[in-house]
Amino acid sequence: MAARGYSLMISRPGRRQGAELDVYRTWAAQRRVDGVILFDLLADDPRLSVLPELGLPFVEVTSDDAGDGVPKVLVDDAADAATLVNHLADQGYRSIVHLSGPVELTHERLRIDGVTRSASARGLRTIHSVCRYTMDDGTRGFLDAVGQVADRPVGILASSDLLALGAVRAAHLMGLSIPDGVGVVSWDDSLPCRISDPPLTSLERRPIDMGRKAAELLLDRLDGQARGLVRLPPSGIMVRASSRRLTSA
Repeated sequence: MAARGYSLMISRPGRRQGAELDVYRTWAAQRRVDGVILFDLLADDPRLSVLPELGLPFVEVTSDDAGDGVPKVLVDDAADAATLVNHLADQGYRSIVHLSGPVELTHERLRIDGVTRSASARGLRTIHSVCRYTMDDGTRGFLDAVGQVADRPVGILASSDLLALGAVRAAHLMGLSIPDGVGVVSWDDSLPCRISDPPLTSLERRPIDMGRKAAELLLDRLDGQARGLVRLPPSGIMVRASSRRLTSA
C-alpha cells in the first residue's frame, strides 16, 4: 500500500455491541481513512449499510458469492471443505466431527454446508459442534461430540488452529491415539500447528496473499478502477502426523 501512497491501519474494536460501527463513524467524521477491508462478515451485517451511509468505500474478504455488486476477494470454502474431508476419508476415517466457529459468521455457515456435502459424497456421517475460537471450546466440542460417533476411527475437522489444539488436548485426556484412533485437521495453519504434539495437518490458505489481493482491490476502487470480484484458488493441504494413518495415501 505504501507504494501507492497509502498507510495501513488495523482496528480490533472491543466486544461491546456497536463498537466497530462507532469506530467507522469516528473515522468518517475525522476523515482519517479512505477505505475499509471487511473480514468475518455476519448474516445481515450492519457494516454493509453503515459504511455507504458514511461515504467509506469498502471491499469484502468473504466466501459468500452474493451478486450484490460489492467488490470482494472470494475464498473458496466449499473447495477447502472438500480438500479436508477427502483427506480424512482417504486416510480411512469413517466419520467426521466438525468443530465449527460461531454460526452467525457467514463463512462458518458456508463451511458447515461444504463439510456436510463433501462428507455425504464420501458416505461419512458428520456431527457438527458449534464453538468459540478457543482451545477450551475445542476440548469441550470434542468431548460433547465424540461420544456420539459410532463409526471409528473418527476425523476431527476444526475451523481454527485453537479449536484443533483443544481437540488434541481432549484426545490425550481420553487416552485416544492420534492418528490411529482420532485424526485432527485444522482449517488454519500456524506456528502452533507445526510445533504441537503431534504436528497438525492444516490447510495452506496463504493469508498474506489474501490480504495483498484485498488491499489491491480496495486501492483500485479508490482509484476509480472497477473490479468486482477476485477469486482465490482453493487452498493446498499440509499433511502432518495428526492425520497421516496410511503411508500409501
